[in-house]
Amino acid sequence: MTTSPSTELPFISFAAPSLDDEEVAEVSGAIRDGWVTTGPRTIAFEKAFAEYVGVPYAKSVNSCTAALHITLVAHDVGPGDEVVLPSLTFAATGNVVEHVGATPVFADVDPSTLNVTAETIAAKLTSRTKAVILVHYAGLPCPIDEVKALCAPRGIVVLEDAAHAVGTRYKDAPIGSHTEGVSFSFYANKNMTTGEGGMLTTSSEALAKRFEILRLHGMSKDAWKRYAAGGSWRYDILEAGFKYNMSDLNSALGLVQLRKLERFIERRNAIAASYRAALGDLPGILFQAEAPAGDRHAYHLFVVRLSPARGTPSRDEVMAKLGERRVGCSVHFIPLHTMTHYRERWPEAGRDLPVTDAIGEELLSLPLHPGLDEAQIARVVSAVRESFGRA
Repeated sequence: MTTSPSTELPFISFAAPSLDDEEVAEVSGAIRDGWVTTGPRTIAFEKAFAEYVGVPYAKSVNSCTAALHITLVAHDVGPGDEVVLPSLTFAATGNVVEHVGATPVFADVDPSTLNVTAETIAAKLTSRTKAVILVHYAGLPCPIDEVKALCAPRGIVVLEDAAHAVGTRYKDAPIGSHTEGVSFSFYANKNMTTGEGGMLTTSSEALAKRFEILRLHGMSKDAWKRYAAGGSWRYDILEAGFKYNMSDLNSALGLVQLRKLERFIERRNAIAASYRAALGDLPGILFQAEAPAGDRHAYHLFVVRLSPARGTPSRDEVMAKLGERRVGCSVHFIPLHTMTHYRERWPEAGRDLPVTDAIGEELLSLPLHPGLDEAQIARVVSAVRESFGRA
């Protein structure tokens, strides 16, 4: 029995964390020090991340989902309120709206940026709208100032799901410094990782304090303040909070990864530029818009749009070719309003989303992570071009 050449090729991962001996040493140090839950490394990581973003406060949590949840709680979003967000996002963005008892309302996206705009949000505002959640899709910043100008006179809070946007910049400032309650993800496939984890940033001392209380059962003191030398066992429960704190093991990873982040973003942008140059001549293929001057795309994802109506192969055909060539790929995202839960529970939320409906059938994410070498990039390009009949 003979083996086809493609099965002998090493698999190219769609996304992979970039970890080395520096991370191993830092995590090992946490273990040797004997403090593995929230402690000194978490405090140091929060301080370093706040400095990177350019805000006074950064509060770590165990996921971006947790960050989104307690941000809504801290802004008193609850039953009877509506929250406007894109349907083109991961389930967490919508699920947390339900967790606080509010109603999700989906806004359409711009066909070029794949982000919501002030115009698409305005079409969904009602007297019950309490908050808007911006999702910086794939790492390209949303038009934050325009959305704030729309929402501020109406008393609507603007929040940010920055799961894709660690390292993104908007108007020459890092994402995380423009609104009060920005939620980041450090999941394994993100621009930097803590394994599992997230962060909230704010310039508000009052909000920062409430984030801190909400992330750990509503307690007035965490374990570090109670059990470290000189700590007091006394504490109070100030409100019904959650178990959302980050451990020092995760923070150890984060301290090292944050030091490498700019290098990671530079490499991601270089890979994206290679894809654009090598695939841009294919008929009918569309790319997400590039960042305008003064902004920076963090390229968490590199997304192409494929449509037989424009003369491209179908998404399934391209994915099959990538699979034959042992190249990983994915879809970001299946729009939330098409999912069973949202379709059945919130049927009105998914109306009038023509762009999201169209592009939801077209999106394909190509491999993108700092560990990709030039030979692997060439294999990805070759597989996509072969699916178009262009070797």
